[in-house]
Amino acid sequence: MKRVNDQPSKIILSTESFSPLELQNLCSLLEEKFLLEFKIDKAKRLVIYNKMQIHYFLKLVQPYLVSCMYRKTILKSSICNVTNPKRTTIYLPIKLTSPTKQIHEALTLLKEKINILSDETKYVDLYCSVLRNLDIRKHTNFSYQVTLQPNIITDILKCRSLTGLKVSEIVHWCFLK
Repeated sequence: MKRVNDQPSKIILSTESFSPLELQNLCSLLEEKFLLEFKIDKAKRLVIYNKMQIHYFLKLVQPYLVSCMYRKTILKSSICNVTNPKRTTIYLPIKLTSPTKQIHEALTLLKEKINILSDETKYVDLYCSVLRNLDIRKHTNFSYQVTLQPNIITDILKCRSLTGLKVSEIVHWCFLK
């Protein structure tokens, strides 16, 4: 795993000795069985760049790692305490009539959703059924300027560190009951 600013930026699986056909078959198998979209780089290695897929992959393999490989997992990053409200733009594939109110109402579910993420089995099921489809680039989006309170920002940062989701994707997930 390659890190940038103590955050995972890509997963690399060394497959240099595999034939091109074996690489394609392995990519197909990983996508079919685990919904992971590996790319093949110039060095004939399998690579994941998508942050959400990186977090999902690490959740899948963590129970099977030997202790000397723990350095390859995501370290529990410290979430700094946020003390001031922050104005930000949220992009959603949903047309809202009262954006600030509706977004804040949706975000009341975030603590509950973070608790679900701590359970390995529920996380894998959640990824397969919901999280992998939250890519905001795949939708026509509406933008909303909102001010988020410090406690909500902290929860968003926790969720982001557990999933790799972007802020808008986290908010979108909260709208999905």
